[in-house]
Amino acid sequence: MKNKIYKKNELGITEYIYDIPDYVKNQYYIMVGYPLVDPSSLYDILPAYTTERFIPKILKELEIVKSTGEIKRNHPDLFISLPESYLGFFSITLGHYMRTWETSFITFIVGPSVDLESQKH
Repeated sequence: MKNKIYKKNELGITEYIYDIPDYVKNQYYIMVGYPLVDPSSLYDILPAYTTERFIPKILKELEIVKSTGEIKRNHPDLFISLPESYLGFFSITLGHYMRTWETSFITFIVGPSVDLESQKH
């Protein structure tokens, strides 16, 4: 992990652009909403699916963090609800920056909040 690049996305979340080392075990893919394309065609692993848009609640439900308060204290920029109009993806890290094996690498794939296929007649 030589090159660490941080940037803020349009939601105000500080993203960490990184190459994930091969030995990292805490890697998560989370599909929020309904997919526009099959996420398994984008990644080799199957993502967790949820319709919840409040980021701390998603992380607590998946047992990545112990409480939503942990996010509020340590990562206030993540204490948001994803807007209904937001489509896209972003990556974050949670954990100790020096101990890579304890760090969680999380990629959120955000789709529409309603199933567009079921609305077609």
